[in-house]
Amino acid sequence: MALAGSYKVASNAAVRVHCGMTDEMLIRGLQSISLPIGFTMNTITVSSMGERIDQVLPTGGAFEEITVNYNFVVGDASQTYLMQASLNNTEIQDMRFYIDDNQLCGDFATVDLISDSGASYRVGTFSSPQGSKNDLFTGTVSFLPAGASTLFIAHANGVDLDFAAGSGATITSTVQDFVALGFEADMTIIIDHMDSEDPLHCKILSVGTNLITLVDGEGDEDTVTTFTGIATTSIHAGTPMDVSGQDSLVC
Repeated sequence: MALAGSYKVASNAAVRVHCGMTDEMLIRGLQSISLPIGFTMNTITVSSMGERIDQVLPTGGAFEEITVNYNFVVGDASQTYLMQASLNNTEIQDMRFYIDDNQLCGDFATVDLISDSGASYRVGTFSSPQGSKNDLFTGTVSFLPAGASTLFIAHANGVDLDFAAGSGATITSTVQDFVALGFEADMTIIIDHMDSEDPLHCKILSVGTNLITLVDGEGDEDTVTTFTGIATTSIHAGTPMDVSGQDSLVC
């Protein structure tokens, strides 16, 4: 039986862009969203003489399109941003789909730039807001995932986070238990609000109670500087998507 804490009510879900940077932006007016972790397989049905039952084989697949329904907000900068991103076919790598909107410790889905450095989202559709008498103007935004996404469900933040540069940079804490918080080896980790380099994407080599060691030279590890955390400093980690089978198909 599933634990009650595993269920999530979507009432506090959110979409943010420019995450971890000074111009971070909340997309306003959301009614409903889907998370960018779905996948659909294309199939072919194989019929063969002498066999009454046909076989269905996978021939490839596609990341599922993400649909967001929104209430139109006149003059809102976040909705204007999505409109322009659609027109200009903008690749967005700093967009996060929050299950519960808390920038410091909320769970979210986003591209996994360690597993897939070219992964991004594009705005596929920004529909015209429509309404009828006594109703709100509403519309739809669709996002097209290109590459691996994952859920980031381990978080820590605060002034007690200390970063040490070097070959295999480290993150330490005097009060937070990284193991209990869900951090594990081989996870992708995102560092927000560490000095002027935001955000950083790295890979975890090992985890101890108060110590995280990063994989040397992986992702932005070389950019990690010696730094003592501030109130908005946060780290987030998620288990990478297994993309080992996406380049070839063996039937």
